[in-house]
Amino acid sequence: MPHHDFWNRLARTCIALTLLALGVGLELFAIARWLENDILRGAFWHLLALAPLTVALKMGFPKHMRRSGGIGLWLLLLCISALMPLIGPLGLAFFVLPALHRARPRRPRHWRLVPRPEYPQQALSVPDAQSHALRSGLASVLSHAGDTAHRQRALIQAQHLPRRQVVTLMRQGLADGADDVRLLGYSMLNALENDLERQIRGLKKRLETDEDAQGRIAEAIARLYGEYGYLELAQGSALGVLLDEGLEYLHQAQQRHDTAARWKLRARLYLLHRRYDDAHQSLDKAAQRGLAEKDLADLRAELALHQRRLPDLRHQLKLLAYSNRQSLALRQLMEYWQCNSPN
Repeated sequence: MPHHDFWNRLARTCIALTLLALGVGLELFAIARWLENDILRGAFWHLLALAPLTVALKMGFPKHMRRSGGIGLWLLLLCISALMPLIGPLGLAFFVLPALHRARPRRPRHWRLVPRPEYPQQALSVPDAQSHALRSGLASVLSHAGDTAHRQRALIQAQHLPRRQVVTLMRQGLADGADDVRLLGYSMLNALENDLERQIRGLKKRLETDEDAQGRIAEAIARLYGEYGYLELAQGSALGVLLDEGLEYLHQAQQRHDTAARWKLRARLYLLHRRYDDAHQSLDKAAQRGLAEKDLADLRAELALHQRRLPDLRHQLKLLAYSNRQSLALRQLMEYWQCNSPN
């Protein structure tokens, strides 16, 4: 079929060129008569040339235009040949028709319609705010995103995380090369410190006017002082002073009402103070007062980690449920242990 089409196109082209040459020859005769002031004979040869010229030009159009042109295309070519002798047909033949052949016709579309898939009826699950994936994703944006605005948005998005987790991302923002990101990280960290100070001042004012018979206000103050170490907002001797003050308020609370939970809080403060033996004794006293081992597993695991007691650490990790109470270091260790331990 392609070979047959080629010969058809060649024959059509030869016929069109022959008719065009015939029409041009007749037009030249007509022009010669007009130059001799023989108007009637010139008009005769001109009208005689219209037929081969119109047919030749029609045959020269692309196939899809010949089919869709109809009688209107015939009339157009006839008028051009009649009103612009020789110039009109030659202009069409050598300038317009080659451009039309180079123009590509619209091709049929090569896609097909498919039915819309069934969407799930339940909403997509949002990543858990406690998950390592979400924290790592924000940390990755802060580390590798080239756009400063993206890193700023990652810091702002981190505010939805628990504050024990967001502090690490804030500190990562403080090390950023862009001033805008550093200032945002500093302002967020400063706002967190100011919030802790505001809460402590408010509780101390309440303690001055409230009897606090059960020691709840003093316990809350001690817990807030512990946040400075737990969030790593203070270090070194400054942290030691804050933890000592927290232990004093906790001692007041225990004098008014001694509970297992307060011994556990004491163990946490000792652990932050790096007084590991005192922390171990406080955990034992919390257990003696009825606190279950699974409730102490987070602190016992952290204590075992600091003291490099790996067999005890493995035992505590088996007891430890995934909870918000873990420090960041212990949380990462817990996630690693859960991913690599056999079922």
